[in-house]
Amino acid sequence: EDMLERLKRMRNVEGLPKLVFESPSKFFVGIEERGECNQLVTWVGELYFELHRGTYTSQAQVKQANRKCEVLLHDIEFLAAIAKFESCMSWFCTCICVCDNYNVWEGGLELSSDIYPKEELLRLWKLLLLDQFHDVLPGSSIREVYVDVMGHFKEIQTAGNNLLSSSISAVTSK
Repeated sequence: EDMLERLKRMRNVEGLPKLVFESPSKFFVGIEERGECNQLVTWVGELYFELHRGTYTSQAQVKQANRKCEVLLHDIEFLAAIAKFESCMSWFCTCICVCDNYNVWEGGLELSSDIYPKEELLRLWKLLLLDQFHDVLPGSSIREVYVDVMGHFKEIQTAGNNLLSSSISAVTSK
């Protein structure tokens, strides 16, 4: 509502483009009536520009926080996977040394979710991916979006740093 009110007030401000509020169908009918259809561009083929490398933004702090969260979650997954592997190997070696038969396999191997925090990692990745929506990283969202996004990044950093510490401890305690 605030944005629409602002647009109405800026309708006839000197130096700004003149705004007209109308439906898309009315816009295209107007183009046809004015005979401007031949000025519309038609693109055939892929819209991907091969030389495009990255996205410029007006929200550098958002892109920076996004990248830090990506790296953090990657590092947690890497270390948690190593910790889980070491735990599996330790369990396997203990079974080989202690057991004469392999019936121990029937019980299966259950590891604590502390070793590989799958559910929490999934939650944090989903939160991060939500914040990679196409209007967020280039900076074309409204202010309220960036307030929310920065809160999400803080949540990911806080929870992620705890998981990272746990993963480091699990790997180095062996």
